[in-house]
Amino acid sequence: MRKTILVSTSTIWNPGDDFIRDGVLSLIDNPENYNFIYWNRAKHVASQYDNDLDYNLKFIDYIIFAGTPQWLLVNEKIYEYAMKNNIHMSLIGVGNSNKHPDWGHLEDLLDRISKSELIDIATTRDRSAYDRLNEYGIKSDILPCPAGLCSRCNGPMIDKPKQYYCLSFTDINPYIVNGNNFIIYQYYDLCKWIVSYLLTNAKQEEIKVIAHSVIDIDIAKRLFPNIDILYSSNYRDYYTWYSNCKLFIGNRVHGSICALSHRSPAIFIGTDERSGTLAVYNELTPAIRTIDGNPSNLCNKLDEIKNQLSGMINNFIVYNQYSNLRELQFILTSKYGKVILKLNEILRS
Repeated sequence: MRKTILVSTSTIWNPGDDFIRDGVLSLIDNPENYNFIYWNRAKHVASQYDNDLDYNLKFIDYIIFAGTPQWLLVNEKIYEYAMKNNIHMSLIGVGNSNKHPDWGHLEDLLDRISKSELIDIATTRDRSAYDRLNEYGIKSDILPCPAGLCSRCNGPMIDKPKQYYCLSFTDINPYIVNGNNFIIYQYYDLCKWIVSYLLTNAKQEEIKVIAHSVIDIDIAKRLFPNIDILYSSNYRDYYTWYSNCKLFIGNRVHGSICALSHRSPAIFIGTDERSGTLAVYNELTPAIRTIDGNPSNLCNKLDEIKNQLSGMINNFIVYNQYSNLRELQFILTSKYGKVILKLNEILRS
C-alpha cells in the first residue's frame, strides 16, 4: 500500500527552507513510491485548500519535519494529531532560535511528544536545538544542516567553468540588529565595499547580487545600481545561480550552504546567532571561511573585517584550490548514513 508522507516545511517564503527540504527528501530512496503532502508553515500563508491540515491530516501515514527553527512552533496541530492517532515522526535538521518569545507555552507539548515515543529520528543542526531535545529525553544527533545535500536532487553534477562572483545580499533590518540603524549603515557600507573590491579583479558583468527575499530587492538596487540583481520565486533558479558561482560572499546561511553543495566556495559573514548552523561545515571543508560580522564588530572593527575579507577573496581568486567540492557530498552522505538506513527501513515497513 502506497504511503503518504506529510512534510512540514515552508516555500515561496525564503529559498533556504526549500534547500533544506530538498536535502531532507534526498535521503529517501525511490521517492516516486510515496505520496508527499507539503504543509507550508510560512508566515501569512493561508491554511486552506491543499494547505489545510484539518483536511490533509487524515491521509497521513508518516510525518517529517524538514529543518528550520519552526519545527515545534506553529506545528502544534500536527503533533497533537500524531499523538492521538499513533503516527510516527522524524525531525531532520532542526535548529533552535531565540527569536520566539512565546516558546514557553510549548514546554508541555514537548514533554508529551517525548513521552509518546513517536519520534523515530531526531537530528539537529546546532547545539542549542540538540540541548533542547535532549533536555526532554528526545535522543538526537548534531549533523550538518541537510541543505548541504540539496544538489542531490539535481542528478549527477557536471563540472564546468564558473561564471561570476556572488554577493548574497540581505537587507539587515532593525528586528535583527535591535533597532540600531547605525549598524545597518555599516553593513551596507561593507556590502558596497565588497562589490568595489571584486571589481578590481572582475568585470562588472562577472558580479551578481543575489536576493533571497523580495524585501531585499529595493535596497539592493539602490546600493548596486549597475550590478545585476538576481531574484526568483522559483527556488530552483538559485541552484543554477549558485552552481555558476566562482565565489559566494554574504550573510545568507543557506545561500552559503547551497553554494557549497553546488561546488562553489564561500565566505560567510555571520551577522546573528544563525551563524552557528555553519560551525559543522567549517570543520568539514576549507572551502568555506567565516567572518564574525556581529553588530559590535560592524560598529567597531569594520576596517579589520575588510582586511580579513580582502585576504580571503585574494586567496580564493588566486589559488582557486577549493573550487572542486566534489568530496563534500561524499562526506555529508556518509555522515547521514545511519539516518538514511533507518529512515528508509521505517518507510518501507
